[in-house]
Amino acid sequence: MFSHSNPLREAQPHSPLAATTDQTSSLEHYSQSTVLYFTNDSHDITADAMQKLLIFFDQLASTSWQPIVIAGHTDSSNTEDYNINLAKRRTQSVKALLTGLGYPGDYIIELAKGESQPVATNSTASGRQLNRRVEIQIK
Repeated sequence: MFSHSNPLREAQPHSPLAATTDQTSSLEHYSQSTVLYFTNDSHDITADAMQKLLIFFDQLASTSWQPIVIAGHTDSSNTEDYNINLAKRRTQSVKALLTGLGYPGDYIIELAKGESQPVATNSTASGRQLNRRVEIQIK
């Protein structure tokens, strides 16, 4: 588990991250990826996304650092150029948080996919919500 004091974690004393657990030194027992969802036209990390990101970070920090890919996605509500830029801002927000926690920035690859890889239809509100995401994957 990540050993030095972390103000993000301290601000959430009831977080499952605050509990001490016995963990193996292998990521085989953990998720190899995580998905963070964003609100419409935003690159701000939501409280739910923050919780998922902190859990994923702790999984990574329990082993030696590994390269990760952060891929930003959007729904199709704006122009393609706008969506590429929004996807980039989303990946930058996630990278900034991870590096602020101590993850080495040179181990992070950012990809801005925009609206090019939807996981759901963009014709419904629920589908658009699923497409507004950042996927983080261990490379």
